[in-house]
Amino acid sequence: MKGAAPIAQLKPRAKRQTKTALSDIPGVGPRTIQKLLREFGSIANVRRAGKDKLARVVTAKTAEAILAHLEAEVAAGNLR
Repeated sequence: MKGAAPIAQLKPRAKRQTKTALSDIPGVGPRTIQKLLREFGSIANVRRAGKDKLARVVTAKTAEAILAHLEAEVAAGNLR
């Protein structure tokens, strides 16, 4: 393939792009974030999902922590 970037050059950029509003929540790591975004598609949809739907993907305690954090981010004006 002409003009294709080597994989080694793509990895650092991919890591930079994984910072989300979920990244700062204790107990929520990269795999959990991936599962949530794969299931719900966006942070806004994670917020709209509610505790019961989130608890199908993560534990109930983690679902509560996620929703509390996201609501705090909205209240602070960091999310819409």
